[in-house]
Amino acid sequence: LLENFLSLSVLKILGYVFPLLTIPYLARVIGLDKFGELAFASSVIVFFQTLVDFGFNYTATRDVAKNKANLQLVSKIYSTVLVARIILLIISFFLLLLLINLVPLLKENEIILLLTFTYVVGYVLFPEWIFQALEKMKFITIMNVVSKSIFTILVFIVILNKQDYIYQPVLIGLGYFVSGILSMIILWKKFKVKFILPSFYDVKKSIIDSSDMFLSLF
Repeated sequence: LLENFLSLSVLKILGYVFPLLTIPYLARVIGLDKFGELAFASSVIVFFQTLVDFGFNYTATRDVAKNKANLQLVSKIYSTVLVARIILLIISFFLLLLLINLVPLLKENEIILLLTFTYVVGYVLFPEWIFQALEKMKFITIMNVVSKSIFTILVFIVILNKQDYIYQPVLIGLGYFVSGILSMIILWKKFKVKFILPSFYDVKKSIIDSSDMFLSLF
């Protein structure tokens, strides 16, 4: 319990520390106008991140926590949620493309929106919820330290002038992607959680069962 508490505390603190290092630098190098474009794109993409999550951070965490002694069932839940999120990711991407072509403000920021969408790809791969359910929070903290450290270092290396602002969302997405891949390896190697191709019925049921939570979060 103490380990999980400390891991969550460190995670929360890091969530404030890393932006304190990068935000002043970015504001100075790329200017407030480009910084505003990045903030706008992030605020739009949050809606798609919520769509892809679909409340699984709560419902799937609950289901795994109730059955964590049953490794086969845990693997099934993990696999079902992963496939459901991938399907929702594809839907979200085409929805974003549609909105970009319908809404002039989004069309003006098309490139930065598409680049910022890489957040969502990394988010799908990073199974934070299952580590919470298994009460192994230290692994979430380690993965976040890895991703945020990579991003923070690369910001100072790659973003050197105003035109480089487009690399910022790519760097964040890269951090999430690396963390996601490492997390999958840890789940497989250490916890023996395997990918089991779910049925269409299981994926559909998981989405329906999480729909109330999704509406609440959205």
